[in-house]
Amino acid sequence: MTGAVPHADVLVQGFRAAAEAALEAEQRFRASWRERLETLERERTLAFLRFHLVADLLRIAGEAADAPAAQTVCLGHVATAFRLDRGSAAHAEIFGRLGPVVAAFAEVAHPVPGEVLDTAGEVTDAEEAPGAETVASPSEASVAMLPAPPDAAAALAAFETWYAERYGAAFLARADLPMPETPLVDW
Repeated sequence: MTGAVPHADVLVQGFRAAAEAALEAEQRFRASWRERLETLERERTLAFLRFHLVADLLRIAGEAADAPAAQTVCLGHVATAFRLDRGSAAHAEIFGRLGPVVAAFAEVAHPVPGEVLDTAGEVTDAEEAPGAETVASPSEASVAMLPAPPDAAAALAAFETWYAERYGAAFLARADLPMPETPLVDW
């Protein structure tokens, strides 16, 4: 604008300032929206990874002959799924911390005979819980209907918390790590 109409310049500058303020507000919103969406995407991904891990561990543990065998196969599954090397000193601590997790899932799949689970999922002695369902043997069909003891979820949560504090990342995110390519060599 020319200097001949000062009021016009002031009017235009006011609208320009308002337009730039609106642009900045939109950009701030878009940035916060992206961050929030990324957070929600990470949470969703981890929730589904956790869901699949739990479902796989319970399926695998249930297929094992007994609780000790279930622990072994569950630990092997976690090692494979999350790219952990049993012979690695770096992974030894992780395997040590996974022990209570796989033990808890093995216990869910192979309840101790003579114990009962009350409606809250607490293990009690059969004589202390009148009307509660007694687990006579792991092969009974009624065992599948019992609620899982809460310590399996707590054991997994405790492990995930420890891993995040120790390594600064979510353990479940290891499942999404790209697999390094193995070069094929023709000798």
